[in-house]
Amino acid sequence: MRKFHKERNKMCRDGNKLDEGQKYLCIIEMLNHASSMVYEEMSARPKQPRLQFINTHAAPLVHHPKSFVDKPDFCAVDADLVPALAKSTKGNYIQIPWHKTKSVGEMKTSAEDAKKATQAMRYAGLHNVSRPDRPGCYALSASPKGYQIGWSDPSGGHISATIAWNHEEGNLILRYVYSLYFPPSLCDVVDPTVTLVDRTTNDSPRWNIQCEDKTYTDGQTIFVGEPWSRQTVIYRFEDNDGVRIIKDQFEHVGRRFHESALYDKLEGAAGWVTVVASCNVGLTVGSDMSARVKKRLVMSSGGEALDKVRTTRLFLMSMYDILEAHRYGVIKERVMHRDISFRNILVNPFGIPVEAPMEPTFVNTILDITGKRHSPTALICDLDNGCVYKEETYPDIIPDQLKSRTGTPMYIARAVEAGRLVVIPAAHPLFMPMPEINNKAIAESYARCFFFFFFESD
Repeated sequence: MRKFHKERNKMCRDGNKLDEGQKYLCIIEMLNHASSMVYEEMSARPKQPRLQFINTHAAPLVHHPKSFVDKPDFCAVDADLVPALAKSTKGNYIQIPWHKTKSVGEMKTSAEDAKKATQAMRYAGLHNVSRPDRPGCYALSASPKGYQIGWSDPSGGHISATIAWNHEEGNLILRYVYSLYFPPSLCDVVDPTVTLVDRTTNDSPRWNIQCEDKTYTDGQTIFVGEPWSRQTVIYRFEDNDGVRIIKDQFEHVGRRFHESALYDKLEGAAGWVTVVASCNVGLTVGSDMSARVKKRLVMSSGGEALDKVRTTRLFLMSMYDILEAHRYGVIKERVMHRDISFRNILVNPFGIPVEAPMEPTFVNTILDITGKRHSPTALICDLDNGCVYKEETYPDIIPDQLKSRTGTPMYIARAVEAGRLVVIPAAHPLFMPMPEINNKAIAESYARCFFFFFFESD
């Protein structure tokens, strides 16, 4: 305790006189003395690795799934991992992987005190999406004026007011360190169904994920969303059963339409990704109106991003099949996507049934003069913003979900935004009717289409 107070008093009394390196050394020594005290008091409790704070201001952390280049001034890591961490010739820690950190912090001068909280919370948000096994993170921002303690998880970020170094003899900063070992219930945000394949690796992390009774091993992250939101994470796994795509996200507890239920309603309809398993992970973050619960989908089909399409013809064929698959979903099951954008269209699909579906009719079936039925050239994914339309919805009851501005802004349909069917007068000057095509013109269009189909090369 004496060593902790020595460093705290130094920051309180002489903080403005310390140069940058001395300030880093002071805060890290203070935190490590606190960590040692907590660890020594753990003898009667289940053991866990001791936490060590290290100076990371010299180089950005690495292997962030969104490729961000940020460098918190200090981080907490498991002490047993520290000897294997890389150092520069000057002795500074470099190339520290995000997946080895457990808390992040920022140190500022008194003149830049107002900036410390913003930066610390940004780092905490980046930590949330880089550690799917630990989607909650404490952050510490400090300057000679005092310190702030922050918390970040998918439900949002929260940070305290600035606390003076001499307030309650540093009791709150001790509590911050204690909470890294023994978090309070609302901050005990760890997902035991997601684990690192190798916690010691300095390479990009790979993950094991459990869904119901099955464990998927050695998968890689292929997409992560933004912090303080659904915080979607998508993984790719390959084994003897083929490719599996797993999607995790934090749904708002007040949500009416759930993605897994919408896929169940589609019953594996062609043109949509195929969901083979789903589960409620059992992890809730936040409380009251901000609460979110973690859900998981396992898919056996998928594809590549729309920008991977090879030719204009294949792009147009993909668009046709996407519209046909969506039309079928709306007509047969009243499932509407409400967010079809280039991010939610997958080309070069894999995992689709070998036998072509009897319905709907996709573009290659139309183009095949033999009448043979074909599978889709593209798939629709991500029913995050989907809904089910029912006859009784109109005109009296308009659920809140149908009123909201759902989906990618450039693709929002006015009827969805308004929550009602929009009837446009035929004579409205801004909405001229589409020109009709006579039968002869249709026949000529198909003839040209067949010609290009057989003679256009990829």
